[in-house]
Amino acid sequence: MIGYYNYTVVLTYLGLLSSLGGVASAINGNFKLSMIFMLVCGFADMFDGVIARTDKKRSENAKRFGVQIDSLCDMACFCCLPAVFMLCLCGCCALSLIAGGMIMLSGVIRLAYFNVQEICRELENEGRREYYDGLPVTASALILPPAALLGALLGANWVSCVIMIIAAALNVTRVRIKKPRGKGILLMLSIGSAICVLVLVFGGKVAV
Repeated sequence: MIGYYNYTVVLTYLGLLSSLGGVASAINGNFKLSMIFMLVCGFADMFDGVIARTDKKRSENAKRFGVQIDSLCDMACFCCLPAVFMLCLCGCCALSLIAGGMIMLSGVIRLAYFNVQEICRELENEGRREYYDGLPVTASALILPPAALLGALLGANWVSCVIMIIAAALNVTRVRIKKPRGKGILLMLSIGSAICVLVLVFGGKVAV
């Protein structure tokens, strides 16, 4: 079998499978469950790199494989899933098509650009990345659920489309964002947990 098999990619694969659950839930109109799956994708992405770095014996090809598989799974989790979610929530209207199209297009551009930058960084023997160029696509996991809840509260699902269009634009905007470490990761985890509670309590109000 082709590929590289070790424990460092298991969490990434679990996130990928969660995205499938999120897509299926959105198609069936269960937006609450879809948002929960989306948050699971976010939590998986938050810690898969930490787990990968614990294996000091990985070959260089295994490391490169991990980078590529992470980006491919990010495309499914934080681009395809949010795009399908918006189309299912708002219907195939012009605004939702624009939102979904921008989420996917900006996401794939950003992920491809990131992969090129990683290759260049490796060739130049640079240290660990300290800043993100643009908003990471993984931020969708923390942006979309509150956006959907806000739209439900206002009785206007189009609000979530507008928010996601702005987020998609930020994916490819040259704005530097410090990469969270230590306390930053704990803060992101706390925010994600708070959003999860909100989704569990109020997620049922999100409907077409």
